[in-house]
Amino acid sequence: MKKALTHISLESTGVRLNRQGKRWYATFTVEKPNAKEKRIERVVGVDIGIKSTVATSDGREIGQFSEQLKRKLGTEHEEFRRNRNSMLA
Repeated sequence: MKKALTHISLESTGVRLNRQGKRWYATFTVEKPNAKEKRIERVVGVDIGIKSTVATSDGREIGQFSEQLKRKLGTEHEEFRRNRNSMLA
């Protein structure tokens, strides 16, 4: 069940519009007033890769690319390396 917000006091710091098919979506970035700063206890790095869609520095892998996309990315990466090596030679 969706609830409507009747009143909320937040300061907008940005908005991003995205289109997916025929639908438009708005993502708002806001700052909550009087927000308490939290102590950072742990930092995790994120890598967008070929083996997994996302790999984190703590060892988690999230999602997979299709075999077709893996082959295409591998081919394009090989071409990039060849071009880069020829420019460096």
